[in-house]
Amino acid sequence: MPRFIFPSIAYGDKIAYAHDAHNWRGHNGEVDRGCLQYETYGHGLTAHSPDCPILRDKFVDYCYSLAEFLLENQEFVESVNFDFRTAVDVRLIAFAASVRFKKPKDDGKYVYVKPTYYSMSEMKVTASDKRYDKRYEEVCDWMDGSPEAILRLLWKEYDSPLSTYRKALALYDWLQAEKDRGWMELPCLGERIDSQTAYDHNAAWTALQHVVKGLWCLEACKRGISNYRSDLPKLEAVDTEAVTE
Repeated sequence: MPRFIFPSIAYGDKIAYAHDAHNWRGHNGEVDRGCLQYETYGHGLTAHSPDCPILRDKFVDYCYSLAEFLLENQEFVESVNFDFRTAVDVRLIAFAASVRFKKPKDDGKYVYVKPTYYSMSEMKVTASDKRYDKRYEEVCDWMDGSPEAILRLLWKEYDSPLSTYRKALALYDWLQAEKDRGWMELPCLGERIDSQTAYDHNAAWTALQHVVKGLWCLEACKRGISNYRSDLPKLEAVDTEAVTE
């Protein structure tokens, strides 16, 4: 069930939401192409319009509405978008912070600077010529280890605003833990508006993350118990054979 629908807490008399982790049609909009809404005109979950990506002003309600829905319908958690249930790899953040352009000494003389190259997939920096290796890109002068540079290195051209927001939050948490690495304001989804909006976005996203991760752990536990039960006859047979021998 890649697509499922659920009611809005704040706008239930006008719209309902849909979540489609396999939706690759259209553009990401202000959040993500898998986070959708449609008009209901107050008729429950009955659709009176096609799906369209939610706008940023619906992000907080979408997160809380989805969290509430999943708590009451746990079987849908496995259909939730990959971005909603996986953490950003902190090793990538640490590597991005280590990629820095080495400026030549400014003594008025021309100095040839041998290019260096980095690979986010390999998490390596090298002085070897990698111009023709698609895994590597040249280290540029804007790569200075600042939060802005780190986030720019983490960003991928196909990232949705939500994917970028996840990375920004992960970077924020990493900087809070690494006291000497710099400082950044709590990010918003999209362009930062104000502190309250940043707080609201973070609180809603964190609540949804707790629900999704908790339910995933619960489902994993259920599968483990089920596998154990199904393996019991085999285990008993092995024990019987051991006693017989």
